[in-house]
Amino acid sequence: MPHLGPHFTYLQMITEAISYLKEGTGSSEHAIAKFIEEHYEGGTPQNFRRKLKLMLKKYVNSRKLVKIKNSYKMPVAESKIEKKGKIKERKKPKKVRERSATEIMDDLTQIQEELDEVNKRTLVEMRKVKQKYEKKVWEEEAEKKCGDTLMLWNCIRKRKKIIKLIPNFWSTAFLGLPSLRKLLTEEDKKIMGYLKTVDVSDCLHVKSGFTITFKFEQNPFFENVKLSREFSFSHEGIIDTSGTKIKWKDRGVSTGPEADVIEKGSEQSSTDVHKSFLAWFSDDLAKDQDRDEVAEKIAYSLWPNAPEYFKDATSTSVNTKLKELMEVHAEFVKAKEAALRNRWDLVQKYDLEVEVEEKVLRKQKREVCRSIYDRRSETIKDIPYFWLNAFISHGALADILSEEDRKIFRYLESVNVEETENPTLVYTITLNFNKGNPYFENASLRNTFSVEGVGTKGCTIKWKDNVGNGQGYPGDGNASFFTWFCGCGYVSEGNLDEVAEVIVEDLWPNAINYYFNGNRDCKKESAIVKDCRLWAASISEA
Repeated sequence: MPHLGPHFTYLQMITEAISYLKEGTGSSEHAIAKFIEEHYEGGTPQNFRRKLKLMLKKYVNSRKLVKIKNSYKMPVAESKIEKKGKIKERKKPKKVRERSATEIMDDLTQIQEELDEVNKRTLVEMRKVKQKYEKKVWEEEAEKKCGDTLMLWNCIRKRKKIIKLIPNFWSTAFLGLPSLRKLLTEEDKKIMGYLKTVDVSDCLHVKSGFTITFKFEQNPFFENVKLSREFSFSHEGIIDTSGTKIKWKDRGVSTGPEADVIEKGSEQSSTDVHKSFLAWFSDDLAKDQDRDEVAEKIAYSLWPNAPEYFKDATSTSVNTKLKELMEVHAEFVKAKEAALRNRWDLVQKYDLEVEVEEKVLRKQKREVCRSIYDRRSETIKDIPYFWLNAFISHGALADILSEEDRKIFRYLESVNVEETENPTLVYTITLNFNKGNPYFENASLRNTFSVEGVGTKGCTIKWKDNVGNGQGYPGDGNASFFTWFCGCGYVSEGNLDEVAEVIVEDLWPNAINYYFNGNRDCKKESAIVKDCRLWAASISEA
């Protein structure tokens, strides 16, 4: 049974349906739609039937399908057909008129849309693969977290005992972290003078999360003895958070828009006390917010590295307690590093599985895109300077095309990018030139690029007599696209792979968009029509 999927174009799915149904008079729109819906993996896209109707009409108009009454068939390939029991010679088709520039550009637009759709679907599928294995890493890490906590607990317990004996430890450490210190108002700094302890503890009722707790001495600012904020996570980020409402004491302060505190009995909000750091304990996250930077700074920077921030922020000479604390901190750091190594092992374990699934997706994409790229090559072969215009419309590539390079590119007939995995992912970029090229003897130039960081493997350019100076001839020291292409490097070694990546990942799949107007996001009809007129004018002048 056939299996259809997101990598199939509408024409491929329609052809599969008609071939499988094998109805002598053709297949109806309803039968084709029903067949595709039954065999499409994961469910057909939104508005599928409406899009199918439009595509059937389009393929009939372009003679890729034949419509007989309300049924659709593939075009007859034979030179003879059977009609009413007699074999009759099929009439010779009328000479097909030459297509206008506008019709060719419309075909190119359709081809680019198909490429965009395939690339988009592949990216979505690859993202799903990564998310699936990220979730596995997160779940397995959450299961092992108890063991990591036991290893760290000894150090944490020792550290707490020593910190209790050091005056103003947490307020000093907090002010020692610049990214947190800049969040404090002058009023906040006074409040921090009463800070007794800071604690970050794991939540017990969820797979992953923590609670940040600040404990205070009795103070003239608020009634709360402690302020807490709890976070729960999934592999996608924060899924829930809750915090303490601060009960401010009446200190006769202003309650206007610039106030740092509010009157007794009122509930604090980010609107009322937008300048105070303490508002964070009760602020709500935005709907689309999956991270909390303040929580991350406290949990991942301040809390584990507090002894270092305290030491940096205090001018007090190193006493016995501080020295003892730093020794315990060194043990703590080693334990944390061991936990990180465990996570890295998990990531590496699943990276291989991600690579296998991505390899399958890339292969499926290659199979679908190959026929689309072939159609593109056939459509653009008679468009003058197509690839020259595409290259110079691309900002990054235009920068490395010298004036002499652009003259050579006038003889560029076609570009091809081949992707192979044997066993690593390798791209081969081929430039094909016409016979009238007066610059070098090569009919084609080929460059192989490995994504594994090996770099590029260029070719030897056979420059013709009296040619080379100014065109990036190997060894002449001039910056040129051809200097890079022949493997001699361009500007610096660091750019070797970048040029190939731009061609493979951006120019090659989006060449039509760049040819139209140099902007992938701009597909206005006016720009296309204008380009058609310029092209038609260039043909008439020739």
